[in-house]
Amino acid sequence: MEDLPPPPKPHVPESAEAPEEEKKSTGLAGILKSLKLDDLDTGDILLLLIMLFLFLDGDDIELVITLGLILILSL
Repeated sequence: MEDLPPPPKPHVPESAEAPEEEKKSTGLAGILKSLKLDDLDTGDILLLLIMLFLFLDGDDIELVITLGLILILSL
């Protein structure tokens, strides 16, 4: 038998060749990635938002401190 050359590779568009890291993220994921906070858990982000709401409300600062300590211990 004769040695046949390998079949040509199918054409892949450039966008499919780009690694995942180089693709631009949009929305909340893009914001978190730009702030280097993409490794935060969804629960941690939710806890941060609750703490911000309670802090801006200003009624119960002890609860804000307690939730902050919980957040620090969970990281």
